[in-house]
Amino acid sequence: MLSTALLVGALASSPPHVVRLQGALRTIGGQAAVDGDYGLTVRIEAEDGTALVEKIFVAADVADGIFTLALDVGPAAFVGPGTRYVAIQVENETPLPRTRLESTPMALVSAVAEGLACTGCVGVAALAPGAVTPAALSTACAPGEVWRREAGGWGCAALPDDVAALSTLATVATTGQYQHLVGLPDLGAFGRLASPNTWSGVQTFGANTDFALNEARRFRFQVSATEPSACSLATMGLAYFDSGTRQLLVCDGTEFVSFSRVGQLGTEQNPGASCRAILSGGGSLGDGPYWIRPGNTTYQVHCDMTTAGGGWTLLLNLHTSDGHVMWWANPLWTSGALRGDPVNPWTGDHKSAAWNDLTAATKVMLVVHQGGIPVGWRIFTKAGTQPMAQYFAAGDNTLLGSASLASNTADVWGNERLVRLSTQLYANHCVQTGGGCTSGTTGSPDGDRLGSHEATPSDNTGGGLGNWHDMHYCCSGQSFAGLGCNGQAFRTVSEAQAGWAGAGGTFGTDSHGSMTNTGGNSNCQDANWASANGVSYHYALYLGE
Repeated sequence: MLSTALLVGALASSPPHVVRLQGALRTIGGQAAVDGDYGLTVRIEAEDGTALVEKIFVAADVADGIFTLALDVGPAAFVGPGTRYVAIQVENETPLPRTRLESTPMALVSAVAEGLACTGCVGVAALAPGAVTPAALSTACAPGEVWRREAGGWGCAALPDDVAALSTLATVATTGQYQHLVGLPDLGAFGRLASPNTWSGVQTFGANTDFALNEARRFRFQVSATEPSACSLATMGLAYFDSGTRQLLVCDGTEFVSFSRVGQLGTEQNPGASCRAILSGGGSLGDGPYWIRPGNTTYQVHCDMTTAGGGWTLLLNLHTSDGHVMWWANPLWTSGALRGDPVNPWTGDHKSAAWNDLTAATKVMLVVHQGGIPVGWRIFTKAGTQPMAQYFAAGDNTLLGSASLASNTADVWGNERLVRLSTQLYANHCVQTGGGCTSGTTGSPDGDRLGSHEATPSDNTGGGLGNWHDMHYCCSGQSFAGLGCNGQAFRTVSEAQAGWAGAGGTFGTDSHGSMTNTGGNSNCQDANWASANGVSYHYALYLGE
């Protein structure tokens, strides 16, 4: 089985009515071509596919994959209008796509030259060896004349009128140089800059700027930590670079505003995809509220632009002293509802809109803080790419942070274990002591919405955030969700218990009185952990990239 991969094309029609073809035989039966003799059928066709000439080569030689053919097609192949095409078939293979037949510059007789009549045409004989001699070229032509081949030989001939007229054109017509233009514009007033470049006042571009001076290469705005002049209509347009905020400011006639006021990344008009995207794009102005658009909705979030390199998007603030809002059964963990203000998320429990749709994250950071001031933090590798809401809508013990990447816990109270020692994070962290946390209706399960596997939570002394029991429903004689409390009463008193079994790491100030027992079950009236350990920590959960 033979096949050709490429037809190079028709190369010439020389001598008269002889078509020379060259092609490439690249593959044979799916393998590289082997040199040898092959049967070829060549057709000269009209535009409509009618065969004008057909030649069969029984044994066409192929060397290095190339074959060359010469076909004497006769004058009939070129009688009549229209383009001619060459079609080649290799033995019994499917014919190759046909190629347009063209005249070549080296053809002795071509479609362009046939029938051409001219005076003074230079033929082959005129260029034969010995035809051009110094004696034949010894005559000097007068101005306005050029050497030209006439019927009797070489001689001088007058330039055509349109060529002779070139001498009357402006110099720029033949040189193309700017300085030869007639009536040059004066650009001197637009190329001047004060030198040296030590501006102390207002400079404007115009008559006093000269960009031809080398100092123009080092042009820069004045740098100042304060406004160099009061902004008013008289100083409108005055600009300077603020060394404190690192912004270029310009007086608008009333006040100095950033050049990028509208385009500032992280604004409502120009939101970033995340806090990390804003930081990377140069839009950071420090910790605080920014606008992001991770999907189809634009909303405001709180960004931490300083901790652990910055670029962290706040999803949750859990305040341990605001009335047991974010305990296990609160629907805020799984619903689309939001809580709090991203401008100041530290005054109570806060849930950001990013909780529901931010997916561009590879890291989770858990921060223990007091009033928004970090005390310590730990960063985990985020397991999966879902938004945070999906982890908490899943079942018990859903992996959220697969490994600890980095931490800073030197200032964290020793019995706080969640940030200090955790190596993994779990959503809906649960121990089943008679019933499941997310689905149990019997028994007395214990767990936390966000917890660690370092110590199995048991009887409310495991460490985590969003405890399964709430003190308001677990005092003696009361019940909740079909489950009765034991006679001693409460299970937890704070939304966060960061100690592990037997470690006594509980804390928080949401309670009714002084604390007399730092672990296990206690009376509801003795429920103030902070009075026993002296700390009242709060927690913030962030996503980063």
